[in-house]
Amino acid sequence: MKDIKSILFEIAKNNGKSKDFRKSKDFPMGKVYDPDAKDPNSMEWDPLNKDGTKKLLNGFEYKKWIKSQKKSKPDVSESLLKKLAIPAAIIAGGALAIPAAKTMVSAIKGTNVVAPTRQTPIVKTETQKPKAQTADTSETPEHFQNENIRRFYAGIVNAEHRGSAKKLGLATDAFQHHADLYVRTKGDSASSAYGPAQLTRNTVMDHVKRHPDLFKGQESYAKQFTDQGTSMLKSGRMHPTFGGGKAGTLSGGEHHENYQRLATGVMRSMAQDIGVDLEKPMSDGDHYRLTKRWRGVGQKEDPAYYTAHNGAYSTTK
Repeated sequence: MKDIKSILFEIAKNNGKSKDFRKSKDFPMGKVYDPDAKDPNSMEWDPLNKDGTKKLLNGFEYKKWIKSQKKSKPDVSESLLKKLAIPAAIIAGGALAIPAAKTMVSAIKGTNVVAPTRQTPIVKTETQKPKAQTADTSETPEHFQNENIRRFYAGIVNAEHRGSAKKLGLATDAFQHHADLYVRTKGDSASSAYGPAQLTRNTVMDHVKRHPDLFKGQESYAKQFTDQGTSMLKSGRMHPTFGGGKAGTLSGGEHHENYQRLATGVMRSMAQDIGVDLEKPMSDGDHYRLTKRWRGVGQKEDPAYYTAHNGAYSTTK
């Protein structure tokens, strides 16, 4: 796309003999030097004096001036614009909607013209490195604004509860509060794994201690969570509150957001431990390493877990 300045440079270099303009009746160019004239000494004007007045050149001087213009871009000053009969509104930075500008556009065949405006300077911007996408802040909680965290959490919830994922619709929504997910694990009597992401007492204690900056504002809930974990480890599997498959004391909806914040804090802490930058789009390799860090074993050792996790991770937006 050509802009006004580019066309004016072309006009100035060719002294009105621009391919686009020379045959137009709607775009008067004023008196110009004719290289085919029989009298090479005919007096013509084109360049301007410093005070803006027209400078007279004879034919040979004019040819010399034309050659000099090919070596450097001519100065497209306001005086030169007026000399070339450019409409005043365009000189002032007006829009192409005015009649005079429309006449100018009609004279340019097959050329797109953009009128420059003084109010809209062209700013050169630096190329930015890609970042992980963020969700609409009006609908998504702060702790799930990061795309990597949001998708990884959905994958973990589906993998940890793959037996009930279909019934609860976790594949399409792993973020709502489901009381059925707030239970202690039934599989291991020596484990305090609890909730949607099956966080354990020892895991939370470790990461809160080593990365306290990731859990600011969560200290009170983290203490409640670890205290509950201690009660679970001290109680037998058949305990009515802290036993296997039981709800404990933090299963209510009022604890849901705090649990999610605690879980995403642990995810960020684990990512730091293995050098994964969650602020950038996560590669397949980094995703696998983070999943292995969370699960504790690789895909060969627990293929069902990875299948459920990867499925939800890939479909969550």
